[in-house]
Amino acid sequence: MTATRRCLLSACVLGAVATTGHGAEIFLEPIGASGSHTIVGNQIILDGAGQTVTLEIRVDNWDPVPDIGVCSDLTICSISAQDCTFGTCVGSDGLLNTYQARIDGSGYAGILSPVLLPPTELIDTSNPEFVFLGLASIPAVDTSTINWAYGALVLFANDSPPYGGLDKYGGTLVIDVPAGTVGTFAIDLIDDLNESFLSDSEAITIVPINLTGAVISVACQTNVDCDDGDACTTDICELDNTCTNVPNYDQATFCCDPVNGALTAIDDGNDCTDDVCNPDGTVDHPFLTAGSLCGDPANSQCDNPDTCDGAGTCLTNLEPAGTACGDAAESECDHADTCDGTGACATNIEPSGTACGDPSDTDCTDPDSCDGVGGCLNHDLPDGVACDDLLFCNVGETCTAGACGGGGQLDCDDGLTCTDDSCNEGAATCDNVLVAGFCLIDGVCYGEGALDPANDCQVCDTAAATDVWSLVLAGEMCDDGNPCTTGDVCDGAGLCEGTVDPNCNDTCGDAVEVFEGVNTGNNSSSSPVDDGEASCQIDSNNDVWFRYTATCDGVVHFTTTGSQFRSASDAPDCQDTGTCTNDTVLNIFDLCPADGGGELACDDDGGPGLLSALEIFLTSGQEYLIRVAGFEDAVGDIVLNVVPVNDCVIDGVCYAEDAVNPANECESCRPDISALAWSSRLSGTA
Repeated sequence: MTATRRCLLSACVLGAVATTGHGAEIFLEPIGASGSHTIVGNQIILDGAGQTVTLEIRVDNWDPVPDIGVCSDLTICSISAQDCTFGTCVGSDGLLNTYQARIDGSGYAGILSPVLLPPTELIDTSNPEFVFLGLASIPAVDTSTINWAYGALVLFANDSPPYGGLDKYGGTLVIDVPAGTVGTFAIDLIDDLNESFLSDSEAITIVPINLTGAVISVACQTNVDCDDGDACTTDICELDNTCTNVPNYDQATFCCDPVNGALTAIDDGNDCTDDVCNPDGTVDHPFLTAGSLCGDPANSQCDNPDTCDGAGTCLTNLEPAGTACGDAAESECDHADTCDGTGACATNIEPSGTACGDPSDTDCTDPDSCDGVGGCLNHDLPDGVACDDLLFCNVGETCTAGACGGGGQLDCDDGLTCTDDSCNEGAATCDNVLVAGFCLIDGVCYGEGALDPANDCQVCDTAAATDVWSLVLAGEMCDDGNPCTTGDVCDGAGLCEGTVDPNCNDTCGDAVEVFEGVNTGNNSSSSPVDDGEASCQIDSNNDVWFRYTATCDGVVHFTTTGSQFRSASDAPDCQDTGTCTNDTVLNIFDLCPADGGGELACDDDGGPGLLSALEIFLTSGQEYLIRVAGFEDAVGDIVLNVVPVNDCVIDGVCYAEDAVNPANECESCRPDISALAWSSRLSGTA
């Protein structure tokens, strides 16, 4: 059986519907009121309170079955059909013989003093519509409670209600609606087969049975008329004189105390408690059962939906750190995904630069490393980049796909025709083997017997040595390179000596080259015609010329110390010693006078006795012309000393004063001792 709900302050009906059999209806019908009113269906609308309302119980719309009778031959017959074979059909007790209805007093909520008024016999037996089974009266029920019961019997067939379905009277309710009452109220029949039912003549319950209550509405005049006594509502008398009592607070947010209107927040902010608003305005927060959803509903591999623990706490239900999730693929740069313990699925990608793959570190590839997005980079150098495959005899290698290769044979040719050239991989060297019959001196090939181009007194003698010159025997002819000498022969010690031609360097154009140290000459046979004059002594004659290329940038000391007359007879003023110092005049030019040269320095008697001496700053690599002459008619042997000042010229190399011998730390340049050779350093020098 399904039922409709009962509404306390609005017009509504409570009824029951059976699913089988024939049925009927019990309803309350408004009949009238003691004052101005309107009846619409089952609702009576009072224009004001302080009235009495009369309602009648009505029974109607049953689905009667034919009366069942017995024929004289005891066969069953139907009164409606009169189908007896013998005699007439005598009807049984008829259709509806009893009913009961209870009125639900809860529908009076809001009526200040609901009472039922006399008479005490609530079923008015004088009502022409009331039918009963020969009883003089039906006593009234107890009126001390809010619920009332009514009952009656109907007559047999001839007195049964007609089959047309007209409603019949079942009792009268007189209800007092006290002054001050306003609103709409429902008076309902109790929806229960034990409380409201109909029975046929066989005491069989008639189903389905429909129950319909009555509605009493009292029109309001002012808002005060609509006061429901609830501090939590705003009471409004609408334009149609009906009351509305609208909550004056946010019911979704607060719970209201109907006595004083105090508001209490419903939500305690805890997803794991229920928020219960009690009628008295208080709020309870019972714990939700364990497993109830709360918080974040997200559901992922690492973050399950939040649930309550049953004690008021919302659990995040995060998967522990390290739980597998996402991509399970595993590589050096991209490990399997795992939960990070905070609900996220971490990719576990190695940082950029992390070592992976091939660790080789060569000319053509650097160690592989992760790219920061899960890949492994091989870092191969571009093809064609030069590299070294560590083979000494292989050159020109290039990178191809990260490997070093290719190239060609190392060229070990030393450019010398006197060597056999090959590459020695094992020793990692170029082998340049001297061919038999050759000398290799200072990087130049010389055949057997070849003379030193710089010294005819040195020869390639492979039997003696192949890397240095060997000495030519004494007496062998040679050329000392001095055009002023004749009959040059080797002295057996590597020197080529010849007889000096005294007239060889008579002119500046035939100047003899001189070097640092002692150089000799003679002006006895020189031409009386001179190539130039000395600014420091205009009476200088019988000149001879020398040329000198400066080895160093610096001051050079020139003297004629050692020059002598031929004999005392050549110089009348000489003493009886038989020899005397030659009276020389010395001057220096940048070019020959005939070529426009200018005099750079000049001295007559600056040396010991009548000898000459001067110092001049010269530039390394520059050639200078030196003129030596005799005062008036002075002639004889000439000695030209060339000494760098504060420098040494050793083996043709210029060294500054105090420079240490690269081959012997205990020797140094000491011009005060010798400007042409290494001198010993002081004892105890580190």
